[in-house]
Order: sequence, then C-alpha cells, then structure tokens
Amino acid sequence: MGGNGALLDELGTPRSGGVTWSGLWGGTVKSVPSSGASAGKVTVTADHAAITTDLNDVSFVKAAVSSDTAVTFAITGPGTILAVDSGSSQQQTFRGNTRTSTGGLAFAIVQATGPGTITVTASATGLTAGSATITATDGTWVPCSGTCD
Repeated sequence: MGGNGALLDELGTPRSGGVTWSGLWGGTVKSVPSSGASAGKVTVTADHAAITTDLNDVSFVKAAVSSDTAVTFAITGPGTILAVDSGSSQQQTFRGNTRTSTGGLAFAIVQATGPGTITVTASATGLTAGSATITATDGTWVPCSGTCD
C-alpha cells in the first residue's frame, strides 16, 4: 500500500498500474473505475448508511469531485470525524476535516457518538456542496462473517 507502484491505494481504489496488471493476470477490470464525480458539485456517499454507537463501528464517507482539490468535511448530529484520507502517496495529515482529493476522491471516517441522524457535508471551492446521511443506533458492532457488503 502507499507508494506510486502500488496496485491499489490504501483505501482499495485501483491505481492505473493495478488496472494494467489486472489485465495481464486475466482480470476483468479494463480501466480505472469512475470516481462517481459530477461536474460542478461534490458527490457524497457513505459506505454504510447505518452504524452503531460501538467504538469499533465506522462509516467511510466518500466525496467525489471532478478534479483534485481540497475537500472540507463537516458533521452535524451525534457523530465525529475520526480521520480524513484520499489514498494519496503524498504525505498529508489524517487529522482535521480537510483533505486534498486524489483521483477525484477524498474520504472522512465517521464514528457515532450517540444514537440519531448524522449528516456529513463535503465542500470544495467553486463546487456545490453535497451531503450523506448516516443513522446511528445504540448497539454493539458485530464483525461480519461469510458474505459482507
């Protein structure tokens, strides 16, 4: 992980080298997947729309933009941003709420501090902000076994 020669970045997004090797190994991926960005706005999605208040449960909130730029995350409701990332091999801090996107993607790792609705908003200069909603409930996180989404 890390480094420009990696097949995937630290968040699991295929790099161009990974796509090339996939083809050589007989894989089906033929191009770098779309970031999901839309021109003029920040597209925000959460990998889990529901989490528990357990300290081991988090949601990776993805902000997709059309070019690499600083993305700022804000949160309302019973949650906190534990870290920000973009899968960049450049040295950047994971602390705070701003991260320069890499390949049009930046992420906020969100944890619930109580039950309720958490809204994560991502903004970037010159773009319309976007948001994603996560529902937090009291409970204990249970790691998946077998098939997980």
